[in-house]
Formats: sequence, C-alpha cells, structure tokens
Amino acid sequence: MDRRGARRVNHIGEHTDYNDGFVLPMAIERYAVMAADMGTSPDTVIFFDVQAKQTVIFDAAKPVAEGTPKWSNYVRGVLAGFQNRGIKIRPLDVVLLSTVPLGGGLSSSAALEVCAATLIETATGKVLDPVEKALLAQEAEHDFAGVPCGIMDQFISVLGQEGHLLLLD
Repeated sequence: MDRRGARRVNHIGEHTDYNDGFVLPMAIERYAVMAADMGTSPDTVIFFDVQAKQTVIFDAAKPVAEGTPKWSNYVRGVLAGFQNRGIKIRPLDVVLLSTVPLGGGLSSSAALEVCAATLIETATGKVLDPVEKALLAQEAEHDFAGVPCGIMDQFISVLGQEGHLLLLD
C-alpha cells in the first residue's frame, strides 16, 4: 500500500485559521508517504520513520495512548481516532518517509496525520468522509500532540487539488 498526505502553503489568512477567519491555502509538491504490509504479529502495528531512524510499536488490541518519540503522537492520535469510531486496526508493518520540512510552517504534522489516516482506511476497508478524516486528524493533533491548531492544514491535506486554492471559513 502507498498512501500520501499533502502539504500546504497559505495565500491569505495565516493566523485567522484558528481565530474563525477566512484562509486560502493550496497544496504544494511535498509529501508524506507510507508503505505497509500486513503485520506478522497479532494486533501489532509497527511504524518505522526513515528520517528519524526510529521504530514505534503499537498494540492495536488496546486503546492507543500518548508516548514517545514525539512524532509518534500524531500517528497515535490517528489510530485512536479510528478505534474511537469502532474501527479495528489490523496488524501492519509500516515505513514512513516525508519530504515536508519539520517546523517550516508547511503542515508536516497534518501531512503525517492524513497519510496515516489514509493508510488505515486502506488497511481496514473503512473509508471516512473527507471532512470526517480532516476532523479526525485535527483531533489527533489536539488530543495527542497537544497542539491547539485550526482545521486549515488538515483540510488542505485531505481536499487539496493540484493547481487549486481552497477557500475555508
């Protein structure tokens, strides 16, 4: 499986996103990508981050909780969001690579969240409505990463189309 999460730049309204104003983001040619195979251990989900050279192991039979390393909380929040919706996570071995610069204001966290959500959709066969997927990703960021972000980054990561802006209110 190969699942990508988009990233963005914003044309207007950078800080109005989390203050209930208009924003006009667009996707750019950076990405987060995950490739996966069915896992070999029951209820075990393994994520390997190529750049950080770190492995995180989840027991999908138990409720997912916050943990370390820090980047894993974005993925943990997505897995928890699926669990909270009654969707059983299958055993998976996942490798992750992102070309979105960390901390550069280009939605690296949203790209990771949306990429993970798209991968889980594919693995489980349970496709979320695009708006629900964006909201699930935002919940992951709020509840697991502790970032009180708006919805712009997740919306453009889910709904962005090449050559188009996305007006959000």
